[in-house]
Amino acid sequence: MQKFIFNEPETCFNATTGRKIADDVIETTLFRNQWTANVFADKSESLIDEKGCVIAGKVAVCEAVGTNYVVENEDGTRSLFNADGKVLFDKVQDIALFNNGWVFIYQNGVKALYRDDLTLFLRGFHMMDFTPDNEFVLITKQTKMLWTIYRKDGSVLADEVRWYYFLTPTFYWLEFDDKTVVYDDDAHTQFVCDRKEPCLLEGKTFQIRGDNGRDLYRTDGTKLLSGYWHYHVNPNGTILARVDENSMDLFNANLELLQSHVTGMCVVGYHNFLLFSDGDKTYLYDDDGKLIRKADNLDTCGGGYFLEKQNNQELGVLLDANMKVVENNVYCAEVFDNGWMLLLIGNPENDKVVYELRNNEGKSVATSRFKIYYHEEFKVWFVTQDEQKFSLCHETHGCVVNDADRIVFYEALAFVKRGNLFEIYSLTQMNACPSNDEKEKLQLLLPIWSGAKSELKKTAILSADGWSGLTGDFYLLMDENSHGYLGFGYPCCCCDCDDTGGYGW
Repeated sequence: MQKFIFNEPETCFNATTGRKIADDVIETTLFRNQWTANVFADKSESLIDEKGCVIAGKVAVCEAVGTNYVVENEDGTRSLFNADGKVLFDKVQDIALFNNGWVFIYQNGVKALYRDDLTLFLRGFHMMDFTPDNEFVLITKQTKMLWTIYRKDGSVLADEVRWYYFLTPTFYWLEFDDKTVVYDDDAHTQFVCDRKEPCLLEGKTFQIRGDNGRDLYRTDGTKLLSGYWHYHVNPNGTILARVDENSMDLFNANLELLQSHVTGMCVVGYHNFLLFSDGDKTYLYDDDGKLIRKADNLDTCGGGYFLEKQNNQELGVLLDANMKVVENNVYCAEVFDNGWMLLLIGNPENDKVVYELRNNEGKSVATSRFKIYYHEEFKVWFVTQDEQKFSLCHETHGCVVNDADRIVFYEALAFVKRGNLFEIYSLTQMNACPSNDEKEKLQLLLPIWSGAKSELKKTAILSADGWSGLTGDFYLLMDENSHGYLGFGYPCCCCDCDDTGGYGW
């Protein structure tokens, strides 16, 4: 929950939803579900949902999660309502809403926990918590800090637990008064550790302190390696074992030493590919732990693509997951999850470069001697033209804005400056726009706000992270010589420059 108080009435926008909240707002509270409780210049109040619909009038809303909200009554009690205004709990001492939809109620000195369907889970306890994945509920029934761990159906997983750690719902360790046990429920194994607080790793492995360094085990008690500082088990089954501060050994899943003196590792994010470096060469291993590429310099570009450069060379070749050359003379590249890619072809030092955006079929959709910024989530991009003008384009709807002086993306909003006119576009609305209804399409592709410099000062942009762009924060939009760094946006593609990319104007 974030509360904002304005010095003068503001037109408020929610950057996360890409929607206008309301006009003439002097005070607003942004909740976790993107609803807002607003006080207006005429002293009226309303609770507005994430789509801009009014849920309730003048009510003292103190919390909103999912489709429920909590109201503080005049007598200090609290009531729980759903979006339709139905009372779910009325005039209790305290209510807390959890992101998983569960509800905590405190009344007459008794604590109760209800599931997301409001069926009673448990009543009468001292403290409660959830595991990070919300698969288990942890309860203490007295001041002594021993936990009972419940499954969501109400059955007990374990009792008298002093401490716990869950890597997954089926792979965890529990500490009791007399022992610490590592559980692998999938394999139905329990391993009792002599030493407390084992470190759980990927691949149903864990490490504990040994007589000389740390030992690596499987959950059935099989010791894999020993004597190293620390272990990292990779998704493809390979194991990195740290020798000292500067070096690691790489083993395959059969515990055969593949490589010594490893200095760095990168998880590629494509299948289970892994990229390693020994300070001299880089090595790419596939999901079977097999070496498939050795190069002077090999960087991941996303989507299973790699940029290979020879030592002392600024330009390289773009390779796909099969190590096939896709493009030559590439300075940097970024491949997005949807298969689109942004390339910088040529050397920026001699000013002979081309920025190129390609779709998932490899077709070029935009080129420029200047930068292109792509917003994958909302399928939009803007291009810097030779004359230092900007155009905003959408994957389905084509060019939406042309000949702009400045464009910047911020979450689900696009800000545009054209001369003395300033506009705010909703990227959410743009993506909801039908392509077969030209009249509706035209309406939804219009800015959700436009005005002059003086009117821009009366706008506020709210964000889920609690950031608010108030009056002075958007002055950079009007500075012709400024890059407009406002602390948000998207970095430029994979080069190591200091450019703020989509942050700037």
